[in-house]
Amino acid sequence: MAATVSPIANLQLLNRHNYEDWSFQVKVYLLAEDVWDVVEAATEPPKPEDGEAEFRAWRKNNAKALLAIRTCCGDDTYPIIKGITTAKAAWDMLAEELKPSDSEELKPSDSEELKPSDSEEGWDNFYFCERDVKYDPLYDSLERGDWNAAKEFIDRHPESLTHRGSSSGGTALHEAIERKQLDIVEELLKLMTEQDLEIEDDFGFTAFFTALCKGMAKIVASMVKKNENLVTMRFPNATSMTPVLFACILGHCEIARFLYSRTPIHVLTEDNNGRDGAELISESLVDRNKFDIGWDLLQHCPKLVLTEYYSGHSPLNALAGLHSAFPSGVPLRFWQRWIYNNIHVQQPQHAPINSDVV
Repeated sequence: MAATVSPIANLQLLNRHNYEDWSFQVKVYLLAEDVWDVVEAATEPPKPEDGEAEFRAWRKNNAKALLAIRTCCGDDTYPIIKGITTAKAAWDMLAEELKPSDSEELKPSDSEELKPSDSEEGWDNFYFCERDVKYDPLYDSLERGDWNAAKEFIDRHPESLTHRGSSSGGTALHEAIERKQLDIVEELLKLMTEQDLEIEDDFGFTAFFTALCKGMAKIVASMVKKNENLVTMRFPNATSMTPVLFACILGHCEIARFLYSRTPIHVLTEDNNGRDGAELISESLVDRNKFDIGWDLLQHCPKLVLTEYYSGHSPLNALAGLHSAFPSGVPLRFWQRWIYNNIHVQQPQHAPINSDVV
């Protein structure tokens, strides 16, 4: 039976009409939980005989991803994946059944329809039938983490740098980021242009988006320094949030602080009726590690405290819910009140946000 509460805040459970937005939000969650790899894996899952540690790690991540997918399904969509035991097969089956008609040409005919019991190879063929085998050596090199072989292939085939042949339909950069091959990512960035960094995969995600979701602070910083436009490219979901807000929501404080220092203030205070700025303030209020972001933004635009963001609330609502922000919310003993009454706190000076990425 489908769950009544999903593990993702403000997510509408999957029904027959909201697949695109649902799949975006669930993918973000799985990326943030670092289990998306088991969903988009292009190889057979490990077996116990392949190594106990590797198998146990896969089994744990598969269970975590599968549980998230199941609990995010509604009563009318859960039966589609009932009985499926791998997160990849469940995700692929939902895509096959519910993905909008503009991608109908990617679905197999009724006579060729794949069932949950089909082999993993069948699912791989379903997604990679369009893949140009010419570029397989490049992606094989990336899978092995062999930069020398990858560079040699790119030198012979320069167009491969922007070819969309990764497991998600993205570039070699997408693939390297998915595999967290930081050294290879840095080398690829040296070869790519500003425009190359804006190439999207089949989900509409840039490599920058994936790096942000995975919390790869140094990679995010390197990409932004190469293409400043990335900080204003809103992500392709229903609310079209800015990168800095997304980083803040995901809890990547270091990345959020860096992106805030690079994001033009009008993007947060004027664009989209200031909703991104208002939600950024609210997110900052509930996490002391991000409080400096919200405080700085309020100095630039005090009216944001009353601005409604995407859920229909305002920072003032969020502040009202913080009992610790008011004396009546946290009763103090006599001696505690006496200490606080005799402490003289100097008004903090407005200082710029530290934009360094460690």
